[in-house]
Amino acid sequence: MMVLCGTVAVAGSFGYAYAEDSEHGSWETIMGETIAAGGLEFHVENRAVAQDGGPSMQVYGTVDGERVQLLRFDMFQKIPHYHYAPMGANLRYDLDQLTLDDGIGWTMGMLATKLPQMIAKAGYEKLAAAESLRDAVSAVPEIERRWRAQRPL
Repeated sequence: MMVLCGTVAVAGSFGYAYAEDSEHGSWETIMGETIAAGGLEFHVENRAVAQDGGPSMQVYGTVDGERVQLLRFDMFQKIPHYHYAPMGANLRYDLDQLTLDDGIGWTMGMLATKLPQMIAKAGYEKLAAAESLRDAVSAVPEIERRWRAQRPL
């Protein structure tokens, strides 16, 4: 079921999931929600990964008819970091946890001011030029509200 909230559509939520990937091994998601805005999907959750964990957001878009993870922000307690094209080139940048007081706030600030540039850096220039990204940027406050509503680990 999809619920429309202005330019934001809530695509669904779940309570618990378990998955694996090549970088983090296995992880558990305590709670998650997907929000569609501006032709993108923002999946917000809290994840437990090995000896770390915390808020995580994956940004998905459609490229050549396929759903692709464009960006991922892992605002973990020990090693907060973010990725460009996590399932492709996987450019990863660690953040200094000493200077990062609010990982969710930092992430939302980047999306509000640099979303098209970040999507372009991930290698999706055509998607970065889409007019619909304005709707995604205008939905940032609602996405942040929903992300902060996720149950902490």
